[in-house]
Amino acid sequence: MLVGFDIRPLIFTGAGIRTYLYNLIVSLAKIEGLRQQLFVSSPSRIAWEDVSATISEDVVRLPHLNRLCGRFWEEFLLSSAVRKKKVDIFHGARFFLPRRLACPSVVTVHDLAFKKFPEFVTRQAFRDFDAMVAYSVQAARAVIVPSEATARDLFDLYKVGKNKVAVIHEAAGPAFRPSPDADRPRRLREKFRTGNKFILCVGTIEPRKNLVNLLEAYAMLKDNDEFTLVLAGGLGWRYGRILEKVKELALGTRVVFTGRVSDGELVDLYNGCEVFVFPSYYEGFGLPVLEALGCACAVVCADTSSLTELFGDACIFVDPHSAASIERGLRKALFDAAVRDRLRARALEKAAGFSWAKAAGDTYAVYGQVLRG
Repeated sequence: MLVGFDIRPLIFTGAGIRTYLYNLIVSLAKIEGLRQQLFVSSPSRIAWEDVSATISEDVVRLPHLNRLCGRFWEEFLLSSAVRKKKVDIFHGARFFLPRRLACPSVVTVHDLAFKKFPEFVTRQAFRDFDAMVAYSVQAARAVIVPSEATARDLFDLYKVGKNKVAVIHEAAGPAFRPSPDADRPRRLREKFRTGNKFILCVGTIEPRKNLVNLLEAYAMLKDNDEFTLVLAGGLGWRYGRILEKVKELALGTRVVFTGRVSDGELVDLYNGCEVFVFPSYYEGFGLPVLEALGCACAVVCADTSSLTELFGDACIFVDPHSAASIERGLRKALFDAAVRDRLRARALEKAAGFSWAKAAGDTYAVYGQVLRG
C-alpha cells in the first residue's frame, strides 16, 4: 500500500497540525507493508531516511509566494504528482483534499472551530475553509476526527454520515513526560524570565483560546503577584484585543509572551509550571492538555467540546465564559496541595491511555477499509 501526504504543514504550519502529521508519518512507518510518498513544494530538510526506507519525499516545485500559488499547487501540480507516483490512497491530514485526485482519499478534520465561531476568523479565511472542508468531507471515502465531539459537529454542520467517520485519538510526543533534569526548567525560567513560580497556558494567541477571560481571572487571583502567567504560542488571528487586555489590567511584566517555542522548551515549561491552564472555547482534541498531563501537570481546563470527553477526571473543569470560574479553578489547583497532588498522579494515568502507535494502527485500518471499498 502506497499512501500519499501533502507535508507542507511540516514547513509552513505550527501547533497541533504539525505535531499530528509528523508523528503519524513516523508511526505509520513502523507498519509492515505500508509505504509513504510525501509531497512538498520545497525540501522539508527532514532526514526521512533516518526514520524509514519506506518513506520518500517528492519535491513538486512552486514558490510558496501567496494564497493563489498555494491553491494552484494543490489543484493541479499535487494531483498530477500523485497520479504519476501511482499512489494507492491519499490522506489529506490538514482538513483539505486536492481536487482532481485519481485515487481514493481520506481526510482528517481536526476541529470545526471556524464554523462554530466564525467571529474569531477573517471573512476570507471563513469562506476558504468552509468551501474546502465542505468539498473534502464529501469527496473523501472516509473522514478521520480526533473526538466524538468533532464527529457530532461534522454531522450537524456538514451532514457527514456516521458510517463515514472514524474517531481516532491523537497523542502527545514521547518527549512529553516528567523531566529527570531539575536544571532544565530552571534554565527556561531564566530564558523567559518567568519567575520561580508560574502558571502556563499553551496555544496560538487568538480569540478562540479565550485568553481575555484568562487574563481577567489571573488579575482577580489573590496573591497573583506570586505567580507569573506565561502564554506560550505564536500570534494567530485577531490577537490585538488580548494584548490590549494586558495593558488595561496593568499586568505588565507579570504576563510573559514567549512566542513559538521548540518541543524541548515546551517540555521544560510544562515541567516547570505550578499549574497548566487551558480555557479554550472550543477544541477538536486539545493536544496541549494531553502534553501537560504527560508531564504530570495539575491542569485547569474548560468544560467544553471534546475536553471533558477526553480528559475526564484528570483535570479541574471550569466555565470558559466566566472569569470568576476560571479564577476559582486556578485558586484550587494552586493553593490546595491535596487537590494538586491528586491531579498530578491522575495525569500520568490518563496520558498513558493515548499513543501514536494505536493512532497509526487505527488509521491503517481505515486505509484498508477504503481500499476494499
